[in-house]
Amino acid sequence: MKTILLFFTLALSLFGGVGAGETFPPLTLNDAFEKQHTIDNNVRIVIITFEHDVSEKVNDFLAQKPAAFLTQHHAVYIADISSAPYLVKKLFILPKMRDFAFPLLLIEDEGLSKRFDRREGKVTVYRIEKGSVTSTEFIDPEAINQLLCQPNQQSFRKDK
Repeated sequence: MKTILLFFTLALSLFGGVGAGETFPPLTLNDAFEKQHTIDNNVRIVIITFEHDVSEKVNDFLAQKPAAFLTQHHAVYIADISSAPYLVKKLFILPKMRDFAFPLLLIEDEGLSKRFDRREGKVTVYRIEKGSVTSTEFIDPEAINQLLCQPNQQSFRKDK
């Protein structure tokens, strides 16, 4: 019985989402140019998209902003491309992403992708203080402006 309990506890810790009060996992991810970026303690907002349509809306918003916009807001943007076939990534996705002026980190591993919570049609937003998750939000992609452009960046909509 103890073995079964230990197995489920381990499975949840490995494959469950990152929740409030937990340490945000240390991540080093590549961008479209295969340059590695590490998410450090300066980051307060982690924005993750898991669907093409949602990513397009966030990309359109960020394309209108200066290249340093995310850094100025202590934010990183991560797109999950782990489910895309290899040739599609290499021939279409990565070349398009190389045209973006803003930094875009990539989840290319399905195992890593499963570590993060998601809701269909939503952007996952982790708020972080000193390396610990303070909240997880699932927002409409159109609300990314409110998330990053409010003076105090207060929460405005949570879909838990």
